[in-house]
Amino acid sequence: MDSKKERKTTIAGPGASASPLPPGGAHPDPTGPTRPEKPSPGEPATEPPSGATPPAGRGADADRSFLALEQAARACQQNAYSNYSRFSVGAAVRAGSGKIYAGCNVENSSYGATMCAERVAIYTAVADGERRIQEVYVLTDESDPWPPCGLCRQVIAEFATQDCLVHLANLEGVKCTILFSDLFPLAFTPDRLT
Repeated sequence: MDSKKERKTTIAGPGASASPLPPGGAHPDPTGPTRPEKPSPGEPATEPPSGATPPAGRGADADRSFLALEQAARACQQNAYSNYSRFSVGAAVRAGSGKIYAGCNVENSSYGATMCAERVAIYTAVADGERRIQEVYVLTDESDPWPPCGLCRQVIAEFATQDCLVHLANLEGVKCTILFSDLFPLAFTPDRLT
């Protein structure tokens, strides 16, 4: 068997199970029957408990960076503008400089103008001068965390380092960590244009 295929790419923290991606590997249909209810206007949103557990064996500095990603994604998820799907997503990316950038989904009544949390975080990093993404953290309220959609995967591919990790989490913590290159193995990357 090819050694590239044999490498282990799923890393789960204690108590977390590494589950395969949902069929199709994209965000589920937001019109499905599991749509969560949003608080009524004026009703305070409940603050979810912090539950992320860093993947094992990464070292103290990496653990601090991981927890900072989790906190940034949680904080930003609270600002999601998800009036149509009612699915709030928070994301955070660790750029090549080590700096963390967060984003939330911003929906639009024209749907096509909707922006996913992952792209908001990455575009914020790029606007600040970053050009490399080392780690991505995606947080949803769903029991099965969502992987980045196809469009987000293409944007991540533009800036991902060779060893970029993607953490898929819900309010209980990370359920799956995977190398981006395994999540999107045949990405169209800038080097194809040279």
